[in-house]
Amino acid sequence: MTRTEAFARRSGGVANTPQLPQTLRSRRTTAIAVTSILASLALSPLAFAGAGDSPARPDAASAVRIVGQVPSYSPVVANEEGYWYSRYSMMTLTMQSGLGVAIPMDQQFMAMIPPMIAAVGATPADPVMLPVNPALLQVIYAGGNPHYVSAPNQMDFGTLRWIGGPAKLTTYATASTMTKELEWAKMFHRYEHFGQPGIDSLGSGQRFAGMLFATMVKAQLQSYLTDRAGYESSKAGDYALLTALSDGAGVYSAADLANNQGPNAAPASYPPANRYADPAAATLFAQLAKIQFAKVLDSRPSSARDFSRAVQSVIWYASISKDPKDLANAKVAINFWGNRLVRNDEDSPAALAYKVRGLIEAGRVTGSEVYLGAAANAFNRMTANFDFVHGVLNDTKTLSVDDVGEIAGAFNSAQLWLGTRIDQVRANNLFGTWWGGTVDLSGLEISSPVVNQMKGTYELLDPPGRGTVPQNVLDYRYPTVPLPETAGGVHGIAPVLAASVAWDADEQIWHAATSRFDTAGAMHAATEMMWFHSDEVSGFPTVKLP
Repeated sequence: MTRTEAFARRSGGVANTPQLPQTLRSRRTTAIAVTSILASLALSPLAFAGAGDSPARPDAASAVRIVGQVPSYSPVVANEEGYWYSRYSMMTLTMQSGLGVAIPMDQQFMAMIPPMIAAVGATPADPVMLPVNPALLQVIYAGGNPHYVSAPNQMDFGTLRWIGGPAKLTTYATASTMTKELEWAKMFHRYEHFGQPGIDSLGSGQRFAGMLFATMVKAQLQSYLTDRAGYESSKAGDYALLTALSDGAGVYSAADLANNQGPNAAPASYPPANRYADPAAATLFAQLAKIQFAKVLDSRPSSARDFSRAVQSVIWYASISKDPKDLANAKVAINFWGNRLVRNDEDSPAALAYKVRGLIEAGRVTGSEVYLGAAANAFNRMTANFDFVHGVLNDTKTLSVDDVGEIAGAFNSAQLWLGTRIDQVRANNLFGTWWGGTVDLSGLEISSPVVNQMKGTYELLDPPGRGTVPQNVLDYRYPTVPLPETAGGVHGIAPVLAASVAWDADEQIWHAATSRFDTAGAMHAATEMMWFHSDEVSGFPTVKLP
């Protein structure tokens, strides 16, 4: 099955279960080359058929051509680019940028590497290639300048450091990054993309990256718990933290990460598949999530953004809680905030997107047609009077990367969950056209690496590692997006999302804030983009309310 065919069959599925902090147990390892370099600790391609709870997307092969768009562009391309832009942004921030405090590469940390390599089933034919001079962040700054401080060499992560910014810490930035890492750890656990450990001669680098992300989240939580007062708090941060803690409680549980599905699933005889399982970490995350849940219930959201984020975070908690009282309180909160969203009269593109996301989540878990109908109305208002010439939503002025992420999520969730309440073919075409203008041509994606960088050669095939057909090169990078080394400044700019983009309707031109990186917004946007592939890693957790 080609990816285009798979995209046409995409449906939303049950969320995979991620994992969290743990002390890795030592194991015997075979002699495997732990050489330096890594241009393959990158991520992999996308959607394949998978049964799910939501209706399948329509197959719309092409979007309306907009000014400056290249041939062969389509909503399928936009869908694939979302996967890769998410991966580039996360990898660059958490392993290369130095935008924070890195985990010391000391004897204690290095002793964890051999067990990780053993866990991912690396072999002499498929060795783990360790990166040179990585900066695996345990403390993450809220933002900074993503320009490189020296000439970049993708084979040496030490040359990929950023100018950076002040040592400002926020709960929102840290929690958003933790969720992003957990979600990518889930993706790197997918056998159909990254192979079966010890069986397939592909994917060990990506499977190892998943182990690193699952470990880094634990270190980041520990740093946060050690210095809570040093982190600026906010409602957005409270909601993001509840999501991250709930996600972690699931990821580190002993549950299988849903690798028993798809055409290339592990055989039934294969050992239980959760390389990140850490019962102690799962318990800690769940305990902290319960405390955070109480804090969120006491919060006082007042905007579409806050109501939506509050609903989404409580649903994440409800997906891992077994406490009847907590589940009952979650249901009350979801309905209360859902009703407030229905009555909310904010009408900017971003506000409408937050309403779509929040109302769909409220309707999805409660079964309320009131919420789903209101979500469809908000989606239709968001996409009314769309500028098909430039790929711009009506009344777009300045969009933060946070806003862009929520709009992307609104398009995604509307196509997955609203069914015939909206025109699905129109929604799909609008998504591709909007992405082409507001993401590709706007400069939001500041730079993109050459096609064969930051990924394994098997990831250039369709399907990855198992096909013979080369993937469309547009899936990995849009040709008008500059290479990192030529994106600006003396040495270039990292392949990340800009802090914001502004549309000048009079001049009909975009302006992107390429010298600013907003950690929280970029990681939130990257997560929403990854959830385009919800049949692989779902951002719509299964919840059973009383």
